[in-house]
Amino acid sequence: MNSINSIQKLSILAAFALTTIACGTADIRPESLKNGEPSANSVAKGRAILERVFAASGGLDNWKKYASVRAKFRDDWSTAPAPAKWLFMEYEEHNLPIQLDAVLGTFGNSRMTFLDGPEKGDVWGVVDAERFYTIDAGKKTPVFAEHGGRQLFLQNAEFFISFPFYLESADQVTHLEEVDFEGKPHDLIFLSWKTFAPQPDIDQWQIWVDQATGLITQIKFTVRDTAPFIEGVYYFREYRKVGEFTMPRKADARFSEDDAAAVHTYDFYEIEFLTEARTAEIIPQ
Repeated sequence: MNSINSIQKLSILAAFALTTIACGTADIRPESLKNGEPSANSVAKGRAILERVFAASGGLDNWKKYASVRAKFRDDWSTAPAPAKWLFMEYEEHNLPIQLDAVLGTFGNSRMTFLDGPEKGDVWGVVDAERFYTIDAGKKTPVFAEHGGRQLFLQNAEFFISFPFYLESADQVTHLEEVDFEGKPHDLIFLSWKTFAPQPDIDQWQIWVDQATGLITQIKFTVRDTAPFIEGVYYFREYRKVGEFTMPRKADARFSEDDAAAVHTYDFYEIEFLTEARTAEIIPQ
């Protein structure tokens, strides 16, 4: 991505932020939660469904056996509207193979290496979810700099691998309702931390759980670390076994839960969980 495009994108995003700042902090609670606290039965049911999600996905005990992950994926933007592709896509070319290496048990210690295309050999990385760096192909020294949106792409990939176990620490969980989604019965649950009410630095989640399988079909969430007014939607598909886990191969990013068209699609075609943390390899020393 050349510097002129970076400046143009940042200028447009800044203008967008100024015009939407009045929207404040996004709140994806349904009206039932806005009007009062959930019942004890709803809370117990929500927690039970979340525990079923963990079990159906491979189990928390199995997840905690692993210390790092190595995965390969592609990020296909061919379905994105041209303005969205220009404004949000951070790669020079899309749908090329990328390798992700991440330390598990924490979030935000990962790196991805471009395996082909104009950025072949380049590395994007993040330390403690705060310090973004790049390493140019053929070099070893990281350059810590402003990420300009690239860190979000890296952490989206890391999130895909860690989901749903990433949600284990959620202490606010409730069942909202039973819904028909794509002709199948689903449970809709809501998660957050500390309180269900919107907070400027803590995310909210709505999760559609297939009643037949216990697996997640769709999620809607806030993106506080990017902008407090932003919401996102992922639709998961093509579940398959990856070692001890049942994971989707693909995730479609959508503008809203009512929009069937994908803005872009992650395709994780190779995933390997490792018992070694590999911190010296993944995190710059």
